[in-house]
Amino acid sequence: MVFNLISLNVKGINHPVKRTKILQYLKKHRADIAFLQETHLDSHEANKVIAAWKGFGFYSPAVKKKNGVITLISNSLLNGQSPSTSSDSFGRWCFCTLQIDKQDYLLANVYAPTLEDSGFFQDLTSELHKFSHLPILVAGDFNVPLDPFLDRSSSCRPAKIKSREVLQTLLRDLGLVDVWRIHHPTDRQYTFYSPPHSTYSRIDYFFASTTIVPLISSSLIHPIHISDHSAIQINIQLGSLPSPSSTWRLNTALLQDEDFIHLITSSTTEFFEDNLTSSPNWLLLWETYKAVIRGKIISFVAFRKKQSSSRIQTLDRLIHQLEVKHQSTNDQLDLQQLFKLKLEYNKILSEQANQILFQYNASYYASGNRVGTMLAQRLKSKQARRRISTIVSE
Repeated sequence: MVFNLISLNVKGINHPVKRTKILQYLKKHRADIAFLQETHLDSHEANKVIAAWKGFGFYSPAVKKKNGVITLISNSLLNGQSPSTSSDSFGRWCFCTLQIDKQDYLLANVYAPTLEDSGFFQDLTSELHKFSHLPILVAGDFNVPLDPFLDRSSSCRPAKIKSREVLQTLLRDLGLVDVWRIHHPTDRQYTFYSPPHSTYSRIDYFFASTTIVPLISSSLIHPIHISDHSAIQINIQLGSLPSPSSTWRLNTALLQDEDFIHLITSSTTEFFEDNLTSSPNWLLLWETYKAVIRGKIISFVAFRKKQSSSRIQTLDRLIHQLEVKHQSTNDQLDLQQLFKLKLEYNKILSEQANQILFQYNASYYASGNRVGTMLAQRLKSKQARRRISTIVSE
């Protein structure tokens, strides 16, 4: 089975709407593992993200709302296991050892300093060497173009950067390769745009052990729209796990949609005008009405979803085309048009995020103080935090 792995510098996800947008973006692209950098999340907020993800997660929390990394893993990859994790105390990296199809893998999520800091990469090398016996997959924002010519849009001669040399040494020592560059040997595509310098660069990577590379079927760079960085994605074949099942539920946010209300009102009126007789079988009539109206709701939701998905795909394509054009021309009119398209793209995602938050609020309101699954989960979590597992005597 092919799994989707996505890495993205999110530039802060403390706001609930942006957090929901990011999670929906990952859901849209069917991410099985997500590596997020520059989250700006403390431990409390990071746990909220993991709870909303509804899978396994581990992180290195932000320090004074700076830095922060978090890795999210789908339940379909866990099979009941509790992966071992480790992290630094500066919000720069977090590691996880995950077993898939009886093979252990090291997953590393890294956010490198924006300023020159070769010492960081030396320390990272030492930490990764502890797992050199395992196949390693590293994802993250390394803030340095690995190839000073192919990974930069600027034609100016690049300055000599110590961090690049140390990073290249790290890759050689651990037997890691740049996955995107393996699939695109001579292509120029970038993951970050710097408005002050009007230049593009590729500074976000997936690095993998040579034993993993044959299992990776594709590698791609998404357009820059949901953050100031591109999301990068690889598809990898690791074992054969069953796909999780899903169920359909009514989106109660539709009750705020005027078109939806008009559809239900007119359909209800039309149904009873056509089917109401002088001595109706009320039970049969009611059951028939529920079946008819449910079909219309499903049809309406499917049309809206198709309409929204089509527009998002169109915007994705237009943003990508304009980015490629702007990378070569650096034209200000193209840049303005690019900002407009990104604004529309984010507006659609924000509306979807607000609908999801509305559903969350509605479910909490409906549950209230009733005895049920939601209350049981919250009590279980609270009891786990208060539990005293060991007593240390001095």
